[in-house]
Amino acid sequence: MYEYPMKKLFKDIISIRKDLTIILFVVISVIILEVSRSEAKLNAVISGLCLSYISAFIFYFLVVHLKQQRDKDNIYQYIARRTYIIVSDTKSLISSFKKESRIGLKSEYPTEEELEEVCKKINPNSNAPLLIGGLDHYASWIQYLNYHKDRAENAIKKIYVGMQYLDSNYIKLLMGIEDCVHFKVIDVASKMPMRNVDLTAFARQLYKYFELVRKLELYANKNFKAYKIK
Repeated sequence: MYEYPMKKLFKDIISIRKDLTIILFVVISVIILEVSRSEAKLNAVISGLCLSYISAFIFYFLVVHLKQQRDKDNIYQYIARRTYIIVSDTKSLISSFKKESRIGLKSEYPTEEELEEVCKKINPNSNAPLLIGGLDHYASWIQYLNYHKDRAENAIKKIYVGMQYLDSNYIKLLMGIEDCVHFKVIDVASKMPMRNVDLTAFARQLYKYFELVRKLELYANKNFKAYKIK
């Protein structure tokens, strides 16, 4: 995403560690105060120390901080892309549920009651909207759910590459998705014959999974929207 240089420079400046910025303002204030006075050898010592800090601050900003910001921007573009893959895949799954069950939803993410009704209308062994072989060879709904699980886990694994740049609250959201009951249940269900006549047995954990993704989307829209590729 293109930004004007001055706007980008302003963002880089305000992203500097707050303690360093506060010290800089204190140092500048001391220099201004010392310049307004006329005597005392101590003034020269204090001014020298202050000027040294300003020089060190400028060096840190130009050599260290700007590089860290460029690295962070590049990593955030990578992270944002994979975060929104999880979100868009989940919304696609919900849309498929709506179409198959022919039940409308009040919002993008279903309530627990709505999802219960949706799951009653779907046979886990019927064809889902995913081709897995030749022409007209469709995945079952259990295979379809497992497919989405695998894609989400793969995206999370790739996001962890930028771990050092990630906020602990964001990591907590990813770990919640990674360790959710839905993933564990679907992993087991995909490896054995399914005798259920509908998906109601999966409704509760599916709802919790959708809630985790909804929270992930809220976080992404607040922190990664500027890095989202349109």
